[in-house]
Amino acid sequence: MPQWLIDALRNHEFTADEKASIADDVVASAAARSQQAASVKPTEADRQRRYNM
Repeated sequence: MPQWLIDALRNHEFTADEKASIADDVVASAAARSQQAASVKPTEADRQRRYNM
């Protein structure tokens, strides 16, 4: 996240509705990423790399 955005958000007071909307977006995004990650099957090279660590 760019520093200018972090600074702008740090100085902004969010309403309860904005906070709820942001939280809903974060949860939905996390759920989508979780499903996406669960569907990825490791390749043989991935298994070997993990085994050799």
